[in-house]
Amino acid sequence: MALIRVTRSYDKANPAREEDLILNTAHISHIYPDFQSPARGVFVQMVNGEPLLIKMTFEEIWTLIQRET
Repeated sequence: MALIRVTRSYDKANPAREEDLILNTAHISHIYPDFQSPARGVFVQMVNGEPLLIKMTFEEIWTLIQRET
């Protein structure tokens, strides 16, 4: 378990609207790319909620999670 800081696109319709979040890696169910527009980032599915659109590439977030856990 680790806490990581990421930037989330708050609104999927308006990806310019952002906020910073602290995620607990123990609560991440899985990560998958945004297939409609990979430039927007990746989706992080939390155990108890809807997916979050994170403004990172899959490799960036996966490396961060591996380094911190």
